[in-house]
Amino acid sequence: MTDFAIPTNTDFLAESLRFLRTCEAHCSCRDGWHFVWSAFKASGRRRSVYYQQPLLQQLLAPAVPAVRNVLIAGAADAGILSVLASVFGNKVRYVAFDLCNAPLVEMRQYAREHGLDLTCTQASLLDYHPQETFDLIFVHNTLCFLGPADALTVLQRYARHMHAGSWLACGMRYEQHPVGLDASAAAELARDIRQMIPDTYAGHADLIALIEPHVEAYSEVRCAPSRHRYAPAQFEAMCSSAGLVAVDSYTDERTPTGVLNIGLANSDIRSDVYLLQRQTGFTDPVA
Repeated sequence: MTDFAIPTNTDFLAESLRFLRTCEAHCSCRDGWHFVWSAFKASGRRRSVYYQQPLLQQLLAPAVPAVRNVLIAGAADAGILSVLASVFGNKVRYVAFDLCNAPLVEMRQYAREHGLDLTCTQASLLDYHPQETFDLIFVHNTLCFLGPADALTVLQRYARHMHAGSWLACGMRYEQHPVGLDASAAAELARDIRQMIPDTYAGHADLIALIEPHVEAYSEVRCAPSRHRYAPAQFEAMCSSAGLVAVDSYTDERTPTGVLNIGLANSDIRSDVYLLQRQTGFTDPVA
């Protein structure tokens, strides 16, 4: 395990300033998700994978001795890789994929700077098919972008690429009290983001100009009535249907650092993480 310190506000801002330039060249998200994500992160509204590191270290402790290869299924930036490297160091091989190239560029750079063995592929959650069995599959707050049928398909696929001693660490974001998912909610969210951006990037008008064009599209997608919202019991039942059993789990309430995700005007966000293994004797009906 390597030394790890939660980045300071200055660190987060510096990282965001760099990442926005990466997004300018490489982000292909139709709603400019990574531009807005970078603003959230710099503002303090989205930092959960960093602040969860102490609990992730505890949660993943049983897996550490046996893990030699790790699949990172979706990443917002290099944060997940840095947190996993703080637990597993450079003794393991990392394989990562994401639909957008921007986070992959950041992860490759981080791997070069820290001597990590990393292979990246640009692919979606549904399109990525693992080519090997993994000791640990890490899925942090990405399945919430899929509806239940697609999320179950992905979980079943991952279960088939786990051996008896493999682990699957899965983070899931729950919006506990979502308000009106419609055009008015999207407009309210856009106003909130636009108030956040100038405060976060004071003195960086050029970067504000990079984020601004994506605010409307991001807010509309985020507040679309068709967007699926999960409840914990629903997601836990889905894991069971995929043949996965929870060995341990935690919620943000256990995180000593305090509130991780400050909700915008239309949500109250909670982020749970589950440590799962395959159920003994489970037969995958789609295998």
